[in-house]
Amino acid sequence: MGDGMKIEKKLFIILISLLIIVLLIVFIKNYNLYQKQYEVSRMPLSSLSILNNEVELSDSKRSYSLNIDCSSLKDENTQIVSYQLQRYALEDNVSISSVIYDGNKVLTDNYDHLTSLNTTIKISDKNKTYEQVFVINATCE
Repeated sequence: MGDGMKIEKKLFIILISLLIIVLLIVFIKNYNLYQKQYEVSRMPLSSLSILNNEVELSDSKRSYSLNIDCSSLKDENTQIVSYQLQRYALEDNVSISSVIYDGNKVLTDNYDHLTSLNTTIKISDKNKTYEQVFVINATCE
């Protein structure tokens, strides 16, 4: 009867140890995934301006509506977006597209009567696993 209790005790300790090891592995995997998602969801931009009008960036905001001075947009060679990445995001991939409007009409060459411009900025990590999309809707004053 004494040997049966020893075996049960050892089996119980082994099962509890296995349970603790499995829970620890699950916790570490989930923590690492959470940590990676946190890192890539931080604001990758340190500064952003649309036609030399500074955008006030917020960590939790990905869509911005602005009223800006569009008089500096003269032709297709005008720089519309200027940005700086945070130091930890320097290896990220950035793609920018802007559409310029006169009312509901898309302008492609003559910007004399522009009323608004919409800019989309996509920033993905270097492995292209995660992507953040920023949308800036700017109305011309």
